[in-house]
Amino acid sequence: MKNKTVNKVIGYVRVSTEDQVDKGYSIEHQEEKIKLYCQLNDLELDEIIYDRGVSAKTTNRPGMNRLMAKVRKGFINGVVIFMLDRMFRVTKDALIIKEEFDKHKVILHSVVEKIDTSSPMGIFVFQTINNINELERNTVSFRTTGVIQSKKKKGLVYNHAPFGFDNGNNGRLKLNVEEMKVVQEIFASLKEGQTYRCIADLLNHREIPTKKKKKWHASTVQNIEKNLEDLYEPFLSIDI
Repeated sequence: MKNKTVNKVIGYVRVSTEDQVDKGYSIEHQEEKIKLYCQLNDLELDEIIYDRGVSAKTTNRPGMNRLMAKVRKGFINGVVIFMLDRMFRVTKDALIIKEEFDKHKVILHSVVEKIDTSSPMGIFVFQTINNINELERNTVSFRTTGVIQSKKKKGLVYNHAPFGFDNGNNGRLKLNVEEMKVVQEIFASLKEGQTYRCIADLLNHREIPTKKKKKWHASTVQNIEKNLEDLYEPFLSIDI
């Protein structure tokens, strides 16, 4: 293990989508805040590690893996991030990473939340904010799911039109005949006992694209089946 320089830290920056630029989460903004934080707190910033265009739903990210490798080799004393959700989104992941940091005597610094896990109060705030963030995300997800299900049953537009439909006037879905014929074929194949993978491969072989003009996967076919009751059931027994 290399000797650590006192207060030697690494910055970590993550952006998942371009729209985060509008939210103040751009790479440049995070870099600026991390560098300023290090200057104000007398921290030696060794480098900044990046994860571009990836979600924090999983910690298995290229930049994150590289960061953890440096932590385990004992190269640094601390990690500086712009916000906690730049590194993790789930409390379980946060606690696992925090345990790994503690094992190697690495302090986590968060600029926005003003967290420094070198103190008991810092650890308490870290755990509390993570729990609150996860509660907020779960609440939003629950509400969004409820709205989507309600719109499905009313035939209203929700986000992007599902396969078999297009967005019509007055916020309602309108039938896409060619796509709905494919839906009918999918459910007929499922009734015959064909697997999701088999159906996806057949559709790809016939060069039939998904709604987003991409290839079919087993999960894509499964999502069609999941929407049977809400969307497709009335159209399976009619001649389109």
